Amino acid sequence: MSPFSPLDLLQAHPWQRVSFTTYALSLSFFESVVLDGLIRNGAREALVLADVEGVRSALSELGARRVGRDYEVEPVAIEGGRVFHPKLIVLASDTETHLVVGSGNLTFGGWGGNLEAFDHLHAGFAADAMDDTASFFEALADTRRVRHDAQAGCLRVAEDLRRAAAPGARPGRVRLLHSLERPILEQLSELADELGGAERLAVASPFWDGGVALDRLCRRLGLSRAYVHAHRGGVVEGTAGSNWPRAANVKVEPVCVEVLDAVDPSDKARLLHAKLFEVVCRKGRLVLSGSANATTAALGGGGNVEACVVRIQREATVGWNWQPAEPLTERPAEDDNGADLEAKGGVLRAVLNGDEVTGRVMLGSLTGPADAFAVSAEGRRALGTTVVRAGGSFSLHSPGLELEGWKGTRLVLRLEVGGAAAEGFVSFAAFAEIVRRAGPIASRLFAMLAGTEVPADVAAVMSWAVENPNRLSRGAPAAGTGGGGSEADPGGTARIAGLLDGPAAPTGPVTIGGGGTSGWKRFLEGLFAVLRECRGPLPGAADGHASDEDEDDGDTETGAQVASGRRQLPKADAEAAKALDNFERLFVLLVEGTLIHRDYATAFELTQYVCDRLRPDAVTAQRYLHRLVVAFTEGNVPEAFKQAAAATALVALVLEPDTDDALKRARFRVLRIGLNPNGSAPDVSSVERFRALLAPNADLLSSWSRLGTVITMPEQIRAYLADMRLGRASGCYPDLKAEDREWPLLERAIANEADRRKVLTVARGADFCPKHGRVLPRNEAQRLRQRSVARALDCCGSVLLCEEI
Repeated sequence: MSPFSPLDLLQAHPWQRVSFTTYALSLSFFESVVLDGLIRNGAREALVLADVEGVRSALSELGARRVGRDYEVEPVAIEGGRVFHPKLIVLASDTETHLVVGSGNLTFGGWGGNLEAFDHLHAGFAADAMDDTASFFEALADTRRVRHDAQAGCLRVAEDLRRAAAPGARPGRVRLLHSLERPILEQLSELADELGGAERLAVASPFWDGGVALDRLCRRLGLSRAYVHAHRGGVVEGTAGSNWPRAANVKVEPVCVEVLDAVDPSDKARLLHAKLFEVVCRKGRLVLSGSANATTAALGGGGNVEACVVRIQREATVGWNWQPAEPLTERPAEDDNGADLEAKGGVLRAVLNGDEVTGRVMLGSLTGPADAFAVSAEGRRALGTTVVRAGGSFSLHSPGLELEGWKGTRLVLRLEVGGAAAEGFVSFAAFAEIVRRAGPIASRLFAMLAGTEVPADVAAVMSWAVENPNRLSRGAPAAGTGGGGSEADPGGTARIAGLLDGPAAPTGPVTIGGGGTSGWKRFLEGLFAVLRECRGPLPGAADGHASDEDEDDGDTETGAQVASGRRQLPKADAEAAKALDNFERLFVLLVEGTLIHRDYATAFELTQYVCDRLRPDAVTAQRYLHRLVVAFTEGNVPEAFKQAAAATALVALVLEPDTDDALKRARFRVLRIGLNPNGSAPDVSSVERFRALLAPNADLLSSWSRLGTVITMPEQIRAYLADMRLGRASGCYPDLKAEDREWPLLERAIANEADRRKVLTVARGADFCPKHGRVLPRNEAQRLRQRSVARALDCCGSVLLCEEI
């Protein structure tokens, strides 16, 4: 037996789907030692099938934060008080599938602290065993004596194993025995009969039932003596029986098996948790290893669910070597693998899909009306009530719980009925879809959602979005921050229009957790809801209000940086600089790209996020703001976004010199956006991060009230045209009267029909005479765009007016 650690195998290949079965479970071990390496190597799915007692003990591990998201834990209950005891690992990718069968639980002790035995198998020499294991998982999905809700996961594992085993060799030398359908003792004795009958039995086991199972095994094998390994370092203590077969009727010979004593000097001090049976036969030898202890519950019928590998040597061979030893001193039973398993409370499983939690009580007798709580390190929070139906199933409506979990919060659901309770981990149904759609960038998106991102995360996400801006495509986001809302969108919910995979952006309202909404859409809603929060600068981000002395500290700026208004960031802020560069590329696509890529709402949200977290300098931030305002003015702003767009125009206003022209430009922009500048002020909290970076002392509401003191040129032209039709003059168009070239004709046109025919109205953006179709001189076309008034020079000399906002 050579030293082996499952960790070596986990790190040897980019596995995509990984499954574990275990009795005892430590999720803090799994997350800190096993999971990180798997995810870094590209694993997309990780499933843990664990006995309900193992899940119960793991519920107290507050350090386990990724359960239900990065991996699934499915509790398994066995009828009759028996336990789910196999220790299997199935590692699968598109090109490789490997199988590990052993004695070690998914704990620190099972993967390093104890002395364990593992068999590493693959189709090159053990296709038979892989077929057997596939049959085990298929039976596990179908049998009635096992209670779980991982049927689909079991069948996926079986499919991987069968696909890998199909071309493999089947010499019949390695098989997997399990107890779902037949007792392992019976299967082992039949194999011994095929090899001409047993001549010698040696056993290493940490747990015994006094010797009852040993007597039964010897009787089936036709033996009156058994050699039992007395491990020098002792055995793992547990509640499952004794540490030595003292009550056996057969003769027990204590020995120290060389293969368990000489692997490594440190192994002599390790507590034995390995389970090994050697049967030397007349025509060969059997070696059984795996999860089964030398107990009736493990080897007999109707007991635990166990899984063991049997290696079949069909030729004469030499068995284990050993030295005589003293039997182990009897020790009081505590628990298997040193786990502190609570003996009270039920265990449940729960799946969260949007706002709906569904689940089942796997262990415990809860029925009837139940109070539901979300349990975390901060305590517990009431979620409402539900009804636990016969069979343990329940459902619960819980808005906002999904977003809480996506932020990285460890979620445990607790149900209470009277004095009884059951707890279990909450699994997120949409997580797999999110990871599939986002791919390697998923972890960085989750970091942004949780507020734990660093500039490198932001840089990567921005680059990812540049490749296809519609990955973050959105329709009309909420006007307020977080839970706020607008009159047009009182719920304050984002409306996500884009899908990751398609270029087009379908329309229609989508609310967080709404029925029929895909997990990816709900995730985007939650992400943008969080991005609207004010969280402050990231470590390494520049300070937009740095002093002149601070700005002089780095290297000399390049000409391109000076031209763009961007100062060079210190070298220590290289990732923040990269994030800003990538955002700049994305920003251009969102506000100036093709119609497919343009998304003003997403540009608005991301720009504020960048201003809050990356703190670009004031010149750069003002440039972003100006381009957004121009985009809002020229685009078709959705109804639910109009208040945020108008508030953005107010920030741009307070950054300009305090003049009537600036007020008129701001009023024009608000009118173009589709709001009444003389009406109620917009919700300015939607631009708090712009204001905090660029104008922390500005009173935006006061600026709004000043918009009512001016009137834009298009509004004046409308008033003039109305007066012209009525043949009267008023003072409602002072700027029009100040146009020295045009006003004399316009003034005459109020009372003179002939002059009136020389006053022509044109659509916004027109650059030609509507009467003759002749293109205007360049300077006149520019005046028409900027002032809404011009002359058709080189044509008929008519005055051209644009009343459109």
